[in-house]
Amino acid sequence: MHIMRNKLAAAAVGLAIALSGVASADVHYAHEHVIRELPHEHLAFDHHGDHYYFAHGYWYHGYGPGFIAVAPPFGLHVTVLPYGYRTVVVAGAPYFVLNDVWYQQIGPDYVVVAQPAGAIVDGPAVVAQAAPPAAPASQDFFMYPRNGQSEKQQAQDRYECHAWARQQAGFDPTLPSGGVAVDVAAQKHSDYQRAMSACLDGRGYTVR
Repeated sequence: MHIMRNKLAAAAVGLAIALSGVASADVHYAHEHVIRELPHEHLAFDHHGDHYYFAHGYWYHGYGPGFIAVAPPFGLHVTVLPYGYRTVVVAGAPYFVLNDVWYQQIGPDYVVVAQPAGAIVDGPAVVAQAAPPAAPASQDFFMYPRNGQSEKQQAQDRYECHAWARQQAGFDPTLPSGGVAVDVAAQKHSDYQRAMSACLDGRGYTVR
């Protein structure tokens, strides 16, 4: 019974990937990883009219009434790399990888690409384990870890909440005027701060 259930779940995963047009058959979560709701601080991306979602290091796609973990399609653009990625240099060109998903910088964005030939993640090709790209250093608040989160966890949570708040508010405090028109910068900045505070509170931080 259990073996049959696992086989059916595996088939469902394969079917979901085929229907979603994913370019790779790689599924990062174990079989049966279907969720009813996305994490609150997920990021949403559009790829040729199809919707993909990123949260906690993994990609999701709609699956019936819920969502299933999948590999994102090649060619999908993201504006920021996920926390914990590795930098791999292949034939002199830098690539970025996390959970078997490969990215390459093209213009201001990072694009999901196929694993380049000859790339070995755990071998000499790995140049560095990346620290999280810093959320803006000058924030208008302080965050206190209510659950005793480590400094590493705090950095990851702060970065992921920054990425989510930036997408929600359409405002990036690392850019001049937040990357928006000056006349709307104050409102956008306020929206960003509210989104950032909500995300951090949901992850167990007191924000002041």
